[in-house]
Order: sequence, then structure tokens, then C-alpha cells
Amino acid sequence: MIRFCDKELLCVRNDELDRSALFSYFLNGCRDQILCVVDTNGMYEGKITYTSLLNSVNETGCIETDKVVLDEYVWENARDFFINYKKFGDEIVVLPVVDKGGNLLCFAYEDADANREIRQLHELAECQNALSFQDIFPQYERVTIWECNELAYYFAIYLKEHGVPVSVKGDYWEKFGSICEYTAGTGEGLNYKNLNIYAEGTWEKNDNLRKYYDKNDKIKYKFLNSNKGISENTNEAIKMATGDYIGFLDHDDLLSEDALYEVVNTINSKTNLDNNQSDVDFIYTDEDKIDENRERLCN
Repeated sequence: MIRFCDKELLCVRNDELDRSALFSYFLNGCRDQILCVVDTNGMYEGKITYTSLLNSVNETGCIETDKVVLDEYVWENARDFFINYKKFGDEIVVLPVVDKGGNLLCFAYEDADANREIRQLHELAECQNALSFQDIFPQYERVTIWECNELAYYFAIYLKEHGVPVSVKGDYWEKFGSICEYTAGTGEGLNYKNLNIYAEGTWEKNDNLRKYYDKNDKIKYKFLNSNKGISENTNEAIKMATGDYIGFLDHDDLLSEDALYEVVNTINSKTNLDNNQSDVDFIYTDEDKIDENRERLCN
């Protein structure tokens, strides 16, 4: 699946390129960085990476000019690039994304782990006997998709083709002329007849939410600039933790009223009173399945 990301870039003019200076920059702790090359008018020309510098013989030869235009063909064009790109070692590969005027907007990268969802959506669209969105979610009248990536784009098209009113919100959607004719909008916020889908793990940063979190010193939160995936998102949360134990909850998990009590009771039961140190390193807790009315489905 193709996703977008932002990167802080150091820009250099094409007439100021110096091979020795470039090596000094990358070898000074910046090997994973990207240098943006612009012409004398400030227009984007290409990018330089440490890998491209190593594989070139002069300053101009290290400029990678591959890019993709952000339009309805961006997904196919980006996929072709990543398929044909010859990766060097552990190189992190990103593809510059520009508008039709050639201005750099962001970068595209391939999330191979999410390709399964793309295949499932295409299979669903081809299945004539599949349950419709209205069959599965009769309580919702419309859908708002927040943020943009390949899956979100094709899902918006799928919903529209099946008669579901859909609007989109976030960066880059306005670049898709044909799809924005029927999806561009402000979204439906917290309307309970509207299903909000967050394509990149973000939500509207409502001031009321911020005020609530800021007043509750038991809650720590952090808004990420992009979806880093399950592992990296979890690592970001771990960095903020200050206790002796860490527990993980998904967005659709529900704790029973006595869950934390039972965990603490287990820890305390194995604690040495002389040094106040517990012998418990890991606690496994089982799970039940419940429906939307919190009725148990199985043990």
C-alpha cells in the first residue's frame, strides 16, 4: 500500500553542490536524511541520499530525479517505481510527490504489510454476493474518511459506487480532481449517523479533547505527524511511560471493572516486603468476546 509522509528537508541549489561538502553532511550523523535539490528559482529538481552519493562519480550524477505527480494515477505510478527500484542494503526508499506544477508536496513510501487490505478491498468489489455497507452498518447514513492513502482512496470510490454518501478530510485529497467532485467536504464530526474512518491513525484534534486530557494527569497523549505502524506507535507510547509495568490495549478493547485490581493484587502477592521488590516480570490475562451490548459471546 502506498502512503504519504512528510520529512524535514535541507534544500541546496544545484549550482552550489560540492561532493566533499555532501559527504561531510551525510557522515555527520545524517545518513538517513534527504537533501532536496532546487534550481536557481527554487523549483524542485530532485533529491540526494547517502546511497545515491555513494553510487555516483560527481555532484550532478547523485541527483535522483524520480518523482510522481499527485493525481488519480499516483498509486499505480508509485507502485511501478517501488517494484523496479533496486534497493541498496538497508536503504530507506521514499519517492518524492509533486503537484502538477512540479512543486514538492511530500514523499510516498510502500507499506508492504498493508497490501493485504488492498487485495481484500478489490476482492470485495468484485464479489457480487457480498454484504453491502448498509447491510453491515445500518445505523450509519454516511462516512467521513480522514487523511489520505491508497486504501482510503479506493475505499472512498468503493463506497461511492455502492451508493454510500462519503466525504473526505485531510491533506492531499483536493489534488484528486475526479474523486473530490463527490467526496471533498468538511466531514460530519461527532454526528452519530456518520461513521468516521481514520486512514492514518489520526483524528480531529478537538479542543475539548485536549482540555479533557490536560485536566486529567493520569492520561498522557501525543499527536504523531504520521502513522508509524503498530510497532513504532507502541514504542512512542512506551517512551512516555514512567511505571514499573506496561499494559497494552487496542482501540476496541474494554477493561473489566476489576481487571486492574486483579493485576495489582497479583503483583502485591509476589512482592518481597523487605525490599519492596516484586518477583513478577510478566502477567498474562485472558480475554472474553462481547457484543455491542457488552453481552459475553464466549469464554
